[in-house]
Amino acid sequence: MGVALSKQWERLLGAGQGSQVVAWHVRAAESEWVSRVWTWVQAQAGLPAPAIAVDGTEGWLLCFALPSPRSVDEALLVLRQLIREGLHQ
Repeated sequence: MGVALSKQWERLLGAGQGSQVVAWHVRAAESEWVSRVWTWVQAQAGLPAPAIAVDGTEGWLLCFALPSPRSVDEALLVLRQLIREGLHQ
């Protein structure tokens, strides 16, 4: 894993704080969605800035740090709610 990516994971997860990362894949053409959700998550949801990976062909990948571990189903529900609320602001 590259140094920059390692630093992003460390930033998202903290030093042994028990966070969980969930990811959202967005098609390349929907950059406005990425911007709105990325900004809203920090300003309104109080979460750290999501890490962003960009691929010109495949699109965007946003990785969100949830404050505590959750079941997969619960983490997906939280992710969907973050996206829904971020897009409707």
